Amino acid sequence: MSFDHYDYIGLAGGLLILFGFWRINSGYWKVSSAWYELDNILGSVLMLTYTWNKHVYISSLLNIIWLYVALRGLSSFAERRMMHDKNFRRGYRRGRSVTQRKKKHRTT
Repeated sequence: MSFDHYDYIGLAGGLLILFGFWRINSGYWKVSSAWYELDNILGSVLMLTYTWNKHVYISSLLNIIWLYVALRGLSSFAERRMMHDKNFRRGYRRGRSVTQRKKKHRTT
């Protein structure tokens, strides 16, 4: 059995996802950690690359769903970060940026 570079890409993706779970269970990271979500995103992209090039399309669907869940987790991390960081929150109020508020005040 010989491995090509796609096999190594798939192996790296699977290991990233597994190490992410290990880091969560061992207490190194929290479930709400951005590093955990980035591990899942990179791992699922590598696994998706592997399954697509090996023509295993059923498994590709699982990796696409995994990627979506990880991206949604990362976006919720960013939302939580915006709500708790005063410097970050200063430029945003109810979904409008500072430039949008300035334009509104100039016209009235």
